Amino acid sequence: MRQNTDTDVVTATIHLQGIGRVPAAQASKLKVGDQLMYNYGGIYQITKIEDATPKFFLIFEVSAETGEEHSGRVKKDRLVARVPEASRRRLGHDAPTTDYRAQVYAPQGKTWITVGHGATVEDATQGYKAAHFSSSILRNHGLGGSYDANKASIKAMANGETLTAADGHRFRVLAPTPAHQRTATPAAAPAAARAVTVTTGFTRKSIPTRLRESGAPGRMVNSEAAGGALRWRLPNGKELTPGEAEKLFLA
Repeated sequence: MRQNTDTDVVTATIHLQGIGRVPAAQASKLKVGDQLMYNYGGIYQITKIEDATPKFFLIFEVSAETGEEHSGRVKKDRLVARVPEASRRRLGHDAPTTDYRAQVYAPQGKTWITVGHGATVEDATQGYKAAHFSSSILRNHGLGGSYDANKASIKAMANGETLTAADGHRFRVLAPTPAHQRTATPAAAPAAARAVTVTTGFTRKSIPTRLRESGAPGRMVNSEAAGGALRWRLPNGKELTPGEAEKLFLA
């Protein structure tokens, strides 16, 4: 996933594929907590900024959709699509404590992000709204990739374990809070992490990018029926959310 190079310094805007022209800011003005938008609408929140060289930053970002963290070098004088503060997106889902909640903890993000939830562990980890926690996110970090591996990881988390991948990402599934405990009490310490030694490698690509690269039929559009939200439109005119399209063509 990348930002288009069609920038306009005079108007401080940048053109993103699938989105159009949006406000931009020079990378030198970015700060932790800012959100950046990429082609086709992927949103990432900055968790850490380091000086890589006199001319480049190393920026760490966490995905608002999956809770996964990525890093990349950005030239300090480059324009990037910074999301206006009033339009920033919430990270993950605002899930009720009455649901099971699948969560990701990014190394630099320092916060647990709910990426899936539901009435059962299966709903929270495998449903459409779960960002494919089981089939994609765990696999990206070496904790899944096969039926048996996925099943073992989900079972461990359902039993209260916190899994830790070699790259520092942590994963857990919270059980619903009993009714008599649903009061404002200090959060319990997370279960001890189980370290898993794996070698991982993945690139920061949005769902629309992966759909196009896979040859999935259709294209990403800003749907009028969905109020301008991104939808994957099939050749027959049917529209799917990015998550539904990923489940159908990439799982």
